[in-house]
Amino acid sequence: LRSVWGAYKKHAMGADELEPVNNKPVYWDRSNKQMVTLVDTLDTLYLAGCISEFNEAVDYLAEHFNFTPSGNVALFETAIRVLGGLLSAYALSGDARILSKA
Repeated sequence: LRSVWGAYKKHAMGADELEPVNNKPVYWDRSNKQMVTLVDTLDTLYLAGCISEFNEAVDYLAEHFNFTPSGNVALFETAIRVLGGLLSAYALSGDARILSKA
């Protein structure tokens, strides 16, 4: 997990996805950064005991995440991966910065 997180952090921190073959970041909507991979990974980092990586991700989230829909959004992806990821990470950690982003 640390290896995969390290690759995401190095090549695509804040992007929605990382293309694994060419190490390119992918943004679903450049005007509205959802940070889907970062948010979706928070609970996994926490549960796997990668607390320093979790804290680093939360620090980045707190500084850079500002989800304001500006058109069509993928409802399922947004509800399950973004909102669900934020709420589950908050439930595990109790970090109010995460809840404020939900």
